Amino acid sequence: MVCITVRDDRTIVNDHNGLSSGINENQFILLSCMPGGALSKEEIIELVWLSRGLIVSDSSYYQLMYQLRKSFVNIGCANTIKTIPRWGVHILCEIEYIPFHYRKTELRKV
Repeated sequence: MVCITVRDDRTIVNDHNGLSSGINENQFILLSCMPGGALSKEEIIELVWLSRGLIVSDSSYYQLMYQLRKSFVNIGCANTIKTIPRWGVHILCEIEYIPFHYRKTELRKV
Protein backbone atom coordinates (compact mmCIF):
# COMPACT_ATOMS: atom_id res chain seq x y z
CA MET A 1 0.00 0.00 0.00
CA VAL A 2 1.23 3.48 -0.87
CA CYS A 3 1.99 5.77 2.05
CA ILE A 4 1.73 9.53 1.70
CA THR A 5 3.41 11.84 4.18
CA VAL A 6 1.81 15.22 4.93
CA ARG A 7 4.20 17.88 6.23
CA ASP A 8 3.65 21.23 7.96
CA ASP A 9 5.18 23.10 5.03
CA ARG A 10 2.04 22.08 3.07
CA THR A 11 3.65 19.42 0.96
CA ILE A 12 2.75 15.79 0.43
CA VAL A 13 5.37 13.14 -0.32
CA ASN A 14 4.91 9.71 -1.88
CA ASP A 15 7.10 7.56 0.36
CA HIS A 16 7.67 4.96 -2.36
CA ASN A 17 9.05 7.19 -5.12
CA GLY A 18 10.01 10.37 -3.24
CA LEU A 19 7.88 12.68 -5.42
CA SER A 20 6.40 15.68 -3.62
CA SER A 21 3.79 18.33 -4.37
CA GLY A 22 2.54 21.46 -2.70
CA ILE A 23 -1.04 21.49 -1.40
CA ASN A 24 -3.41 24.27 -0.43
CA GLU A 25 -4.76 25.01 3.05
CA ASN A 26 -7.97 23.00 2.67
CA GLN A 27 -6.11 19.96 1.37
CA PHE A 28 -3.67 20.27 4.26
CA ILE A 29 -6.45 20.45 6.86
CA LEU A 30 -8.15 17.38 5.43
CA LEU A 31 -5.03 15.24 5.05
CA SER A 32 -3.37 16.22 8.34
CA CYS A 33 -6.48 15.12 10.25
CA MET A 34 -7.17 11.95 8.26
CA PRO A 35 -5.23 8.67 8.56
CA GLY A 36 -6.75 7.33 5.35
CA GLY A 37 -9.99 5.41 4.97
CA ALA A 38 -13.50 6.61 4.25
CA LEU A 39 -15.19 9.90 5.12
CA SER A 40 -18.63 11.14 4.19
CA LYS A 41 -19.08 14.39 2.29
CA GLU A 42 -20.68 15.89 5.41
CA GLU A 43 -17.72 14.86 7.60
CA ILE A 44 -15.28 16.46 5.17
CA ILE A 45 -17.30 19.70 4.98
CA GLU A 46 -17.45 19.81 8.80
CA LEU A 47 -13.73 19.13 9.17
CA VAL A 48 -12.46 21.52 6.51
CA TRP A 49 -14.90 24.45 6.63
CA LEU A 50 -17.63 24.37 9.30
CA SER A 51 -15.10 23.81 12.12
CA ARG A 52 -13.58 27.17 11.12
CA GLY A 53 -16.96 28.90 10.99
CA LEU A 54 -17.17 28.93 7.20
CA ILE A 55 -20.37 28.10 5.32
CA VAL A 56 -19.82 26.55 1.88
CA SER A 57 -21.79 24.90 -0.89
CA ASP A 58 -21.29 21.41 -2.28
CA SER A 59 -19.21 22.91 -5.09
CA SER A 60 -16.44 23.68 -2.57
CA TYR A 61 -16.36 20.00 -1.63
CA TYR A 62 -16.19 18.90 -5.27
CA GLN A 63 -13.44 21.43 -5.99
CA LEU A 64 -11.44 20.14 -3.00
CA MET A 65 -11.74 16.54 -4.24
CA TYR A 66 -10.65 17.59 -7.75
CA GLN A 67 -7.62 19.46 -6.39
CA LEU A 68 -6.70 16.59 -4.08
CA ARG A 69 -6.88 14.04 -6.91
CA LYS A 70 -4.69 16.31 -9.06
CA SER A 71 -2.12 16.61 -6.24
CA PHE A 72 -2.07 12.84 -5.83
CA VAL A 73 -1.49 12.39 -9.59
CA ASN A 74 1.46 14.81 -9.33
CA ILE A 75 3.18 12.45 -6.87
CA GLY A 76 2.36 9.28 -8.79
CA CYS A 77 -0.73 8.22 -6.84
CA ALA A 78 -3.46 8.24 -9.48
CA ASN A 79 -6.68 6.41 -8.57
CA THR A 80 -5.97 6.75 -4.84
CA ILE A 81 -9.28 8.49 -4.08
CA LYS A 82 -12.37 6.42 -4.74
CA THR A 83 -15.78 8.07 -4.78
CA ILE A 84 -18.51 6.26 -2.86
CA PRO A 85 -21.67 7.34 -4.71
CA ARG A 86 -24.11 9.46 -2.68
CA TRP A 87 -21.92 9.20 0.42
CA GLY A 88 -18.32 10.42 0.24
CA VAL A 89 -14.82 9.18 -0.57
CA HIS A 90 -12.41 6.44 0.38
CA ILE A 91 -8.69 7.22 0.33
CA LEU A 92 -6.92 4.03 -0.68
CA CYS A 93 -3.55 4.74 0.92
CA GLU A 94 -2.07 5.35 4.32
CA ILE A 95 -1.74 9.01 5.28
CA GLU A 96 0.95 9.95 7.78
CA TYR A 97 1.17 13.46 9.23
CA ILE A 98 4.67 14.53 10.23
CA PRO A 99 5.32 18.03 11.56
CA PHE A 100 8.12 19.56 9.52
CA HIS A 101 9.85 22.49 11.16
CA TYR A 102 12.75 24.47 9.85
CA ARG A 103 15.29 25.46 12.46
CA LYS A 104 17.93 28.07 12.15
CA THR A 105 21.10 26.96 13.82
CA GLU A 106 23.49 29.45 15.22
CA LEU A 107 27.22 28.92 15.04
CA ARG A 108 28.97 29.90 18.23
CA LYS A 109 32.62 30.61 18.60
CA VAL A 110 34.20 29.04 21.64
